Amino acid sequence: MIKTILKNSLIGTMVFNLSGCGEPPKPVIKQIEHIKPISITFHKKDLLTEEDIDLSNYSFSNQLLGKSYYGKYKYSGSYTYAGYPRKVYKGLKIKKHSENYELKYYQEDVYDKKGENLRTRKATFNIGYKVKANTISFMYPNSYQSIYLNKATQIESDMKRIFTSLDEIYIKKFYRLDGEKNSKYSAKSIYANFKRILGQYHYSKQERVSETKKENTFTLTINDKLIALYVEIYPYRDGSKVKYSTTIPYRINKDGSSLTKKEITLLKTRIDNIIND
Repeated sequence: MIKTILKNSLIGTMVFNLSGCGEPPKPVIKQIEHIKPISITFHKKDLLTEEDIDLSNYSFSNQLLGKSYYGKYKYSGSYTYAGYPRKVYKGLKIKKHSENYELKYYQEDVYDKKGENLRTRKATFNIGYKVKANTISFMYPNSYQSIYLNKATQIESDMKRIFTSLDEIYIKKFYRLDGEKNSKYSAKSIYANFKRILGQYHYSKQERVSETKKENTFTLTINDKLIALYVEIYPYRDGSKVKYSTTIPYRINKDGSSLTKKEITLLKTRIDNIIND
């Protein structure tokens, strides 16, 4: 009789924990080792565009996520419990706030068919930060919150890995390059040069060529990266007019920029040489 009561009690407790009913679990506060703050100082201006660098408006969330061994929070599978379907999500969520980055590691986030959360196993860390002029400082947390967490040391290790690599962060930007050039050569000849020297960019499946205009997207190589260069060529007077445009991604880190004015000048010269080859 006692065994039966205990068995029923255990089953009832399991159903209660999975049903989403009752009070939500209270997080456990866990202390972790101290790590000294990390400060990164950028140039005051973008050396390429000469625009002011505003660190307060920039989010480094994606870079923090990229330094983690855990993937981005997403659906990871499903199972059936007591005849009811359960959806499971796992991974890392990062959100920027006014004074900290909130990192939530989900070992298991379980939802029912209607989207109601039934159980969560997670850890929450807060990396504090302060911005002063062109310097940003990050502060490692002294503790974190844990709910039903297994293998906490793995998550703690990942958190430490992210923090200690913060001096590698950068600002991601894009440089828009547009140009126009007249040439004594025919549109047909110039178009053939672009096609022969650069080749079509991978997403260009159809050439757009007519008697009045020839246009296509060609492949530029910059810093070992393939960049799309859009080109339009028109008959103009006794020769041709060429218009081109491209968007070049680059990075600004504590040491400077991955793209310089000199490289932009060389790129323009390269395009001009193709036009007048």
